[in-house]
Parts: sequence; C-alpha cells; structure tokens
Amino acid sequence: MKIQLNIQLSKNLREKVNEINNFSFNKTAYFQFPSDKKGSTQEGNAFNCICAALDRIDDLVKHINSLDLTQTTEGTFALCDFLNYGQTLIDCITIIGKVYGVKYESKDDCSCFHQRGNYANGNDEKYFKYLRSLCAVHPLATYAHSEYQGNQPEWCPYINIASSSASRLLVIGAKELKGADYIARVYRNDMEFSKYVPIKVKQLFKYLQNRYNFINNIIQAIEYYNQNQIKRLCNNHILLPDECESYDNYLENLEDEIHIRCGDLKYIVRTWRAIFMTHFEDSVNETLLDEYKAELKVGIERIRAGLQDMSCLNDDFSFEAIAEENIPEIEGYHYEQEKLSYLFPSYAIESENVDFSFISKKSDLDIKRIDLMLNMIDIAQQRGVTHEDLKEVGRYIDSKLHTTNSEWARIQIKIMEPILGKYIKFDYLLNDWLLYLQTKIAKWLLSRSHVNEDNNGQ
Repeated sequence: MKIQLNIQLSKNLREKVNEINNFSFNKTAYFQFPSDKKGSTQEGNAFNCICAALDRIDDLVKHINSLDLTQTTEGTFALCDFLNYGQTLIDCITIIGKVYGVKYESKDDCSCFHQRGNYANGNDEKYFKYLRSLCAVHPLATYAHSEYQGNQPEWCPYINIASSSASRLLVIGAKELKGADYIARVYRNDMEFSKYVPIKVKQLFKYLQNRYNFINNIIQAIEYYNQNQIKRLCNNHILLPDECESYDNYLENLEDEIHIRCGDLKYIVRTWRAIFMTHFEDSVNETLLDEYKAELKVGIERIRAGLQDMSCLNDDFSFEAIAEENIPEIEGYHYEQEKLSYLFPSYAIESENVDFSFISKKSDLDIKRIDLMLNMIDIAQQRGVTHEDLKEVGRYIDSKLHTTNSEWARIQIKIMEPILGKYIKFDYLLNDWLLYLQTKIAKWLLSRSHVNEDNNGQ
C-alpha cells in the first residue's frame, strides 16, 4: 500500500512563495536562537527557513510516496519511515504556516484515529506522534504521551505484522485489534502481559493527507499577506522631485522605494544618478546628454508611478527608463554590444557605499596604443571589408597587443562606428564611463530616428 500525495500541491506552494519574491525575501518570523532560554524567541528573517522547508517538502513527498507499507519485514521498516518522514513533512508545512500566521486546527480533531485517550483530550496529532514514538524514534523511551500511556513509561520491542499467525490469535481475543495492518507490542511495568497497539495504514494515510492538504490554507494565507502588502505600499506616498532637496535626493529615495517594493535593483537607480551627475566638456555631446537626461526623467517618472500603484509587480513592467528598442542595423553585432559592459563601472555602482568618482576619473589609456588599434580598424573599414573580416582584424590586434578589457571594448565600438556613430562622434580617449554613456546616447539617437521615421511615414 502506497500513499499518493499530490506533488503538484507542493509546487503550487513554491510558486506562491515565489510569486512576489521580494515580499517572501523580506518576511520575518519568531525563531528560537541558540543563545535563547528555552521558550524564548527572537524575530529574524524567515526566507532561508521557508526555502529549506520547501526543499525538504519536495524530497519528502517523493520519498513518502515511494514507501510500500506491505505486511512484510520490509513493509514494517517502511512504516517506521512513514511515521518519521511523515512527521518531518508535517513539521515543514507547519513552520511555513507559522511564518504566515496560519495554524492547523488539531485540538479537537479525532477524525482519523478516533483516539481521545485516557483524559479525553487526545487528538489525531497527538496519537500520530505517540505511534511514531513507540515504533520509530523512542521505542525504548516513550514517556511523553500521557494521553495514551497514563503515568507509566513504555518500551516497544517490535512491531508485529497483523497477518502473521501469532497476530491472528491476538485479534481473536481483542476486538480493538481487528482491521489492524500492524500491531505494536509494548512492555509496561504495571502490566503482567504486553499491551498491543493497533496500527491501521488507511488511518495513517488519511491523517497525513489531511496535514499535507493544509498547504492549500497556507497558499491562501500567502495570497492574503501579499495583497495586504500591496495595499499598504500603495498607500505609502513616494516623494516627488519637488518634495526633495535635489533631484539626486529624489533618486536616492526612489532607490529605497524600489528595494522595499521590488527587491535589490539599486544598480539601476545608481546608474541614473551617475548620468545626472555627468557632464561632457564638448558642447555638442553636452547638448545631446541634456536631451537624453530630459527623456530619462520622463521614464523615471513612469517608473515612480508604477511603484506607487504597485503595477511594478506586473510581468510586463520595465525598469528601463529609456527602453533600448531593437535597432535593425546592429542586430548582427551581439558580441560587440555585449563587450560594451567592460566599460560599465559595476564595481563602484554595486558596492555597499557607492562611489561616483569614476565619472570624473582621469583616463589612463595609452594614447599611442589606442591610436594604433583604431587605425588598423579604420584601414580595414576603408577597404570595405565584411563584418567578419573586421572581427578577424580585432582578434589579430588582441593576439599581437594583448588588449585590456577597456581597449577591447573600444575596438568593438570602432567596429560598430559606421552604424552606432551615425548621430554622435565617439571620443575614444574619454574615460570608460564617459565613453560608455556615449554608446547609450548613440543607441537612443538611433532608436529615436526610427521612431521619427515611423511617425513621418504614417
């Protein structure tokens, strides 16, 4: 006999936890810490606990479903496994429920085992733990279940298979043993003969199924929690630019709001901050940058609005303030575009204490080396070679001069220059950040030209 717990149910729970990952990541609960006195708890982040429980649940469900509780020696040990791992599964489900403030109502539930015990305060949960103690975890030290053992300790030497000839004789004289699949034999000091405890597999299956199905209640609790979080955040006003001392202060506050509402996306806002702090010495580049900043502000306001009404959680919401539309002319330059990231100062943007000194950092390029490399690309382009030939020239330069990442990125820009430089003149001697920003502006100008062409064609 095998139980059939629905594996999809545990998957549904995982999907619900991951549905708004940021809310789950920041969920807290009260836990017992090693330094605490027994019974005392402290509040701590619950995400790792939830993840550990989910991973355990997945494995436990697969293993428990594989257990065959036949009336054989192997089936008897499978029963012990079922009791052990079944309780672990219950514990995993219970702790996730606890994190989200929902508890299985077990107090008066005797619907599976019908065992209220000596003092009429027993229930299915207590009886399952009693069976587990007797058969698996504490067979020689069962003393914590007074509802079912009174005031005497019990010792369980073995579990009988109910179909054996000895067990059939026992059943004849004990009506309570009828229908049992296994019979736990128990020694007690206050009994001349052994005590026999019937174990019915159908009852075990029903109980564990009930506890497993409680996952549905937890899913509902997570949904309720998430919706309450959304309502609360919608009601928390996000400061507008004119409510802040400066636009940079506004962006700093926006970074905090994004973190609270959507998770750790600080590199996005910090990139915006760097852009607004940047200026070009060249007047033409500075004018283009001012236009870029103006459109960037429009996109940032769209994002702020999405944060305010929490539409930022929608799958189709974008945190790109200026979306880089697909530009047909450079679709075949995936490798070159990828290597532009060598110019991006991720080390500074993503550090704990962001440092914007990269904006004005003096370039340490070897001008002669750069000129040599770019001239080689120039000559090849003037000869009208193919894109693949240009890439081969780049590889030749790298093999001969052992280019740095910074130099290699400049070679890729040079290869794309006939297209990417259509509306802007690249200054390859600028520092990495300024050149990176030029490429962003160049893509934006190309995208804008396509939009204008489409509008004019209508």
